[in-house]
Amino acid sequence: MRLHNTATERTYRYVRLSIAGAVVLLAVALVVVVVADGPIGSVSAAFYTPAHDVFVGSIFAVAIALVALTGDSVEQVLLDYMAIAAPVIAIVPPPIAAGEIAGVTCPETDPCIPASYLPGIATGTASLVVIAVIALVTALVVTIVQGRLDRSRGLALAIAAALVVAVAAWAGLAPDSYLRGAHVTAASVFFGLIVVVAGLSAIRAYRVCRTRRGGHVYRALYTVVAAGVAAAVLFLLAVIALTLAGVDAVVESPAPLVFIGEAVALALFVVFWTAQTIQTWDQDAAATPA
Repeated sequence: MRLHNTATERTYRYVRLSIAGAVVLLAVALVVVVVADGPIGSVSAAFYTPAHDVFVGSIFAVAIALVALTGDSVEQVLLDYMAIAAPVIAIVPPPIAAGEIAGVTCPETDPCIPASYLPGIATGTASLVVIAVIALVTALVVTIVQGRLDRSRGLALAIAAALVVAVAAWAGLAPDSYLRGAHVTAASVFFGLIVVVAGLSAIRAYRVCRTRRGGHVYRALYTVVAAGVAAAVLFLLAVIALTLAGVDAVVESPAPLVFIGEAVALALFVVFWTAQTIQTWDQDAAATPA
């Protein structure tokens, strides 16, 4: 670790730190809410609590930071896709059951998103689609002007465009389905991509562990993150499926199972970015270490 560094090194370093910091900020807000008002069913349910502003703001901060860490590696392209999924998590909350959060009004037998939130969701989704289109067009133009448009970059932009079109089409053509499923779908995509990125980082660390100091440590960390987040995602999907099926042992569980699963995934997300920050401390490029 060098004592002297460039402004570019410091910029990328702080961007990586800000990703972990945004999640820690959300964690602090959740602790405050739980202490003041009692447990909530999920981290995402913070949308309906006094932690709403921190929840939305921290997720958007992560999305912007992911975009800022631009690069040409496969990992960086996947991080860009995560930056598309993250705002959907913040904009569209999960349907919530009546009585789960104080002040939320839903039919007794059917979880919902209260009507008062619907205009904000519509505005947020439309704004996200518009800015995503502008960003993609800008990225395409810049890539062409720089003479860097090739098959791989064209494919990456095409996939990103398909994701944006999918969000717009889902919200516009099937709004009820979008409200019911957009949050869990976006969250699954986000954390699924983290599994892949962490796995690829573990493979890269394995390749360099014999030539770079501490490579085996990063390999172990990234492997744990990939396996842990994968397990957390599978756990969450199982809990959701069993809840929808009305399995009493899950529905009546005294522990907030979804909250636990999400908290584990977020904690591992922080571990990943902390390790990335340390590993790339003296690098002045955004690309994931090779």
